[in-house]
Amino acid sequence: MARRDGRVFPQRRETQGKSRPEVVLPGRAVDGRQVSPRNILFLMTDQHRVDTLGAYGNPLARTPVLDELARTGTRFDRWYTPTAICTPARASLLTGQAPFRHKLLANQERNVGYSEDLPEGTWTFPQALRSHGYNCGLVGKWHAGTVKTPADYGLDGVHLPGWHNPVDHPDYLQYLDERGLPPYEISDRIRGTLPNGQPGNLLAARLHQPVEATFEHYLATRTIEMLRGYSEQDRPFFLALHFFGPHLPYIVPPEYFDLIDPETVELPRSIAETFHGKPPVQRNYSKHWTFDTMPIEVTRKLIAVYWGYVTLIDEQLGRVLAALRELGRADDTSVFFTCDHGEFTGAHRLHDKGPAMYEDIYRTPGLIRVPGAPQGQVRQEFVSLTDCTATILDLAGIPTDPISANAPAAGISVDAPAAAISANAQAAAVSVDVPVAGVSVDAPASAISADASAAAISTNASAAAISTNASAAAILTNAQAAGISADASAISTNAQAAAISADASAAAISANTPVAVDSRSLLPLIRGESPEWSPDIVAEFHGHHFPYPQRMLRTDRYKLVVNPDSINELYDLTRDPDELLNIYELPETIAIRSTMLRRLYTLLRDRGDNFHHWMASMYDVGSLNHDPTLSGLDESTYASNA
Repeated sequence: MARRDGRVFPQRRETQGKSRPEVVLPGRAVDGRQVSPRNILFLMTDQHRVDTLGAYGNPLARTPVLDELARTGTRFDRWYTPTAICTPARASLLTGQAPFRHKLLANQERNVGYSEDLPEGTWTFPQALRSHGYNCGLVGKWHAGTVKTPADYGLDGVHLPGWHNPVDHPDYLQYLDERGLPPYEISDRIRGTLPNGQPGNLLAARLHQPVEATFEHYLATRTIEMLRGYSEQDRPFFLALHFFGPHLPYIVPPEYFDLIDPETVELPRSIAETFHGKPPVQRNYSKHWTFDTMPIEVTRKLIAVYWGYVTLIDEQLGRVLAALRELGRADDTSVFFTCDHGEFTGAHRLHDKGPAMYEDIYRTPGLIRVPGAPQGQVRQEFVSLTDCTATILDLAGIPTDPISANAPAAGISVDAPAAAISANAQAAAVSVDVPVAGVSVDAPASAISADASAAAISTNASAAAISTNASAAAILTNAQAAGISADASAISTNAQAAAISADASAAAISANTPVAVDSRSLLPLIRGESPEWSPDIVAEFHGHHFPYPQRMLRTDRYKLVVNPDSINELYDLTRDPDELLNIYELPETIAIRSTMLRRLYTLLRDRGDNFHHWMASMYDVGSLNHDPTLSGLDESTYASNA
């Protein structure tokens, strides 16, 4: 443990165990030569059940592209989200931090008082990649902040805000217009009835557009355009494609709406949920999602349409991976596929996600293919979406200590032109000259001086007026404005705006800010090694429509969920994989729940999650060595336990 300003942070988890085989890692000097960093293609969906893929055992799934990625890469069978809600999970990917630590705890659309953007000075991996010479781009869903956009964190691309396909976005409308494609139009809406008698949330609908006009096809097209632009440059790239689907509502063309015969769909066994012995909030959420107001045949149809949506996305991923091969970059590009969290789709008589920490929304797909690594592996270790952060840094050859992660790599010029990729993949010549940020060597995390950088930016669009001492540089592109961070590439996207911050929030890292501290590289597992690994995993939840704190501990056999407002939950996943029977109160589980409560308490305390204070007074967590009131007035009573 490390103590900073009276706070306790865990030391970064390091890989231990067997020695590594002789593998050439990217971005490192080998035999006197500099090995070029590997490219990274990060494919992500939203609200994606793990059992929709053939690779994860669904015999009806039509996902040949993702199944092939699993066959040629590594499939993780115990891949979990840090929290089953979009924005906090995506922020954990950006930062390598658990939600309680990065403090972006809820989606903006249902926010009830939490922060809506990452705190100023928060470290993110795209900034580290930028400082080491990478082009970085994002096509698709952002949903990791409200005011701050992808460009604020060094990511090229059109900003697509919101939680669902923004079918009214100017760039999408231009895409349709240029190709003579019809606009968005739907019918055959599927929804239930709310408790107050109003129409329920839209769950699915038939889309009257050809595949080429779908938002999914548009996103794949823009990704291919950016991939081609990056491939023409002598710089490594990180390129992310984030689909908005298969998040509900499931809105797809007829060939996917009707792809799966509902009669062939096996309903989840947890559809028999009674909510007996469960927290009352689950029954309320079932009413909110109108499950009992729809016939069971509708549930079968919803699942069938959901699977069809996954097939549509799989086909678009196939287009992107085919382009990667055609460009000759498949052998030097690592490919990730995962999602932010899962989806109920009728399981436990629920839809969407929410305050119920079931496997349906916490266990998610995770596939990674690294060139040269063993193929067809299946790993059973507990891993997290958050672990992608350290894995990306490892692939790029960037050390994971704070100071090194924010310092430019040897031999890489930070004044090298960054890619400027427009919506139609036209390159814009941009020079970004950002001096190396000042770093305090005696600080536990890098301290970057905001005024140490002055941006000198030129663009072949319109002239840019830049003040080297100003906090922002105004760049005019076709007389419109948009927000782009100083170390990011200038982006021409349909003549949208650009205001570039010269003091760069992208580089202002506080000396006390932990860097990817909750993330561990998965490369040893991908290489086929057997390092020491945690036997369990922790997840958290803070609320969606209302604050609702929860913590979960998942072990090989059991799952414990602590719900401060009502009953806790304990499930035997060997005997009850569908989590229908809460055994927390059964006398025969006293020893199990006591062991798990102590373990969860210790993990939360050691990582600095203040949820442990509630547990210290409510459960048998062992002898305390401190006054749980934190008053500092009665430490002597607990001194003997120290």
